Amino acid sequence: MTDTSRTNDRFISIEGIARRFSTGGIMTAVFENLWLPIARGEFVCMIGHSGCGKTTVLNILAGLDAPSEGSVIVDGKAIEGPSLDRAVIFQGHALLPWRSVLGNVTYAVSSRWRDKSKAEIEEKAKAAIKTVGLAGNEAKKPAALSGGMKQRVGIARALSIDPKIMLMDEPFSALDALTRGTLQDEVRRICLETGQTVFMITHDVDEAMFLADKIVLMTNGPQARIAEIVENPLPKDRERTGLHHHPDYYPLRNHLIDFLVSRSKTERDNRPPGYDQRHPPIVRPDANGLRPAAPAIHRAAG
Repeated sequence: MTDTSRTNDRFISIEGIARRFSTGGIMTAVFENLWLPIARGEFVCMIGHSGCGKTTVLNILAGLDAPSEGSVIVDGKAIEGPSLDRAVIFQGHALLPWRSVLGNVTYAVSSRWRDKSKAEIEEKAKAAIKTVGLAGNEAKKPAALSGGMKQRVGIARALSIDPKIMLMDEPFSALDALTRGTLQDEVRRICLETGQTVFMITHDVDEAMFLADKIVLMTNGPQARIAEIVENPLPKDRERTGLHHHPDYYPLRNHLIDFLVSRSKTERDNRPPGYDQRHPPIVRPDANGLRPAAPAIHRAAG
């Protein structure tokens, strides 16, 4: 009998991946032997200092880069290159400047479903544009949009192809605080409604706390590793207003900041006793202190 709970726990299974680069004949490992399971419908944020390999992990998930060793399995299939099953939202909006809002989104839809009629493609695109709150702006070109609106178009473009996974590369980092908060609210709402699986990298602790179900903490690079996987103890239906009054808010925030400030380098150089790279510690900081959670489940290699 198939254990479906175990299968769901590893909808995405990062299995022993490493990424090495040669500079001047010297081989440097950004990270080695990285293992990470992500469940279907889970929102996972990865946090770490620059140089720990966050973007490299995202590019490997997108199929834009290949690991030096190891593999990534998505829904039972190894990643072998880019796929429309995996939509990427970049830091920049990456819109085609000569196309309208509708034109940018229909371009994605037509790439996904070449057999659809023009009317079907436009209907699909307009539905995605409405989902991100841009209905009525379909005819505008990117030059007529604010930064936040451009990122909304990027999100609509990603949603329009019904991806299995959304990969987000610090998509709100260039926006002002108010616009960033608004888009975070929209993304959380959309992901809750659609059950979308998301892998996102960020430097923003508060962003990760608000959006993520789990937060993956990376030690400093080179030779970075996953120090721990933090389960977010805040309510699933969390809202920005009043969230800081929740009793688990500050224990979680303090734990993440303490890691980035004090532990991200020392834990790279000094692994705790019994540390198993295939099963990084899963912890849940809350008002009662730091408690271990259930162990991670990984797909057996090979």
